[in-house]
Amino acid sequence: MSRVLGLLAGGDLSLAELERWARGADALYAADSAGLRLVGLGFRPTLVGDFDSWPDPPAHLRCIQVPDQNSSDADKMLALAATDGHARLALMGLEGDDPGHVLGTLHSVARAGYPVDLIYRRFAGRLVRGGEEIALDIPAGRKLSLLPLAECRGVTLSGTAWPLAHATLSPDGHGSLSNQVTGPMRVTMESGLAHLSWSREGDAPWTSYESN
Repeated sequence: MSRVLGLLAGGDLSLAELERWARGADALYAADSAGLRLVGLGFRPTLVGDFDSWPDPPAHLRCIQVPDQNSSDADKMLALAATDGHARLALMGLEGDDPGHVLGTLHSVARAGYPVDLIYRRFAGRLVRGGEEIALDIPAGRKLSLLPLAECRGVTLSGTAWPLAHATLSPDGHGSLSNQVTGPMRVTMESGLAHLSWSREGDAPWTSYESN
């Protein structure tokens, strides 16, 4: 499967880290002015957005302007990647100083309809949906959290210091925060939506721990 990297405008990653990820990518997308960072590093990403923060992008780049104000730049970028035939994307630039953008991005990922790998400064993550199983061979000792974004029923989590069995999680109830990986990790749920994250410090770009 192609390595597809999407970049948002959160200035959370160093240019050196971004360059390492971009060099390993087969396709690059950037939302609006987030593309400035990739262009400055010598890459040629596909740019997409309403271009309200970058009204004159370079003419030599593929630029897709979508003026719809009812969708975010993250929505636009994820939709374009799917239209281009990509079935998975790694998303960077999620973290910044606006918590509304962070939460809005998670909503965009929930709407995307395909797997999106969330690449934070020190963590990696995925959204887990009802009826889905995720199995990862994350090294033992790594920190891991499973936090509900909606009510989640029938949640089973194994391979951690504090496992769950057919549990119910909810934003105003229980979650699994700062758990620890002890072996091959597996999570399933009957219904709901949750955010799974684990420490990635020391990992090379594009490291995958998927075992299924």
